[in-house]
Amino acid sequence: MSATRDITMTQPEIDAFLQRSGHVVVGALDADGWPVGTLAAMSYANGRLALTFADSDSVAVELQRDPHLCCVWDEHVSYFEIQGVIVHGSLADDDTTLDVAKLISFDFGRLR
Repeated sequence: MSATRDITMTQPEIDAFLQRSGHVVVGALDADGWPVGTLAAMSYANGRLALTFADSDSVAVELQRDPHLCCVWDEHVSYFEIQGVIVHGSLADDDTTLDVAKLISFDFGRLR
């Protein structure tokens, strides 16, 4: 059996990836526990993620009730170029900045 290869991006790679990402898929749970999702504009600077939702976004309303969320970014041209970041966390008190509980990254190019 072969050893599992580490496809995790380094922190500088994660920083560069997030800095060039303008939008993110945001997932949350509604009041009944069902998953809901939306696209949100995002910015990343100095290690901080910030989200901007459309005024009428129903997921933003759900996040007022329960600030826990999951954010997913990915980009790819081909299979071996897929890169992505997944963040589990919650919105901070300012309702835009993410408090990151867990961050997962991947770069399938490392599989070559």
